[in-house]
Amino acid sequence: AWRQRVTGLLRVRLRERPGDVFSLAFSADGRRLLSCDENGLVLVWDPETLATLAQVECERRVTGAVVLNDGRFLTSDHRHGVALWSAAGEQLEQLPSELKRAGGLALSADERWLAVSGADGMVELWDRDRGELARRWQADERGYLEIAGFSPDGEQLLTGGYDKTLRVWRLSDGAEQEGFEIEGALYG
Repeated sequence: AWRQRVTGLLRVRLRERPGDVFSLAFSADGRRLLSCDENGLVLVWDPETLATLAQVECERRVTGAVVLNDGRFLTSDHRHGVALWSAAGEQLEQLPSELKRAGGLALSADERWLAVSGADGMVELWDRDRGELARRWQADERGYLEIAGFSPDGEQLLTGGYDKTLRVWRLSDGAEQEGFEIEGALYG
């Protein structure tokens, strides 16, 4: 973990058990850090004290995760889609996503919007205030979408995956604004 003021010095190495980490995320307020490994272990940490606040053993590798300011968190995996968990690590609900193999997750800074990318090249945009799917679109017809991220103002979404292209989407109408080809595939 790194101190809030970046010094370039490693403060401590977070490790509960061997395994590659597939996803890391801070809550928007910076009070929680979430890690997910290849074995399905999800941990929520206090970045100041390094105490483990919650732990979940998922059946499969978690492909994406985000943590909310109130301590609840969302995870995605290829088999079960997207799940909402309590701050204590109890599953609260399953998102009724229609994606084939849910991949990356992204949460807007105001926590209203949740984006989910899938192996079928689709993106779902969920309105968390209303608890409903706001928009679903084909972001990539050729490849698997692995990552998604919101702009700081929450008005754009960035997607990328195996096709080696980053795309910027305007959320107000779902229109693609720009595409950038890169050297290699993107993995979340």
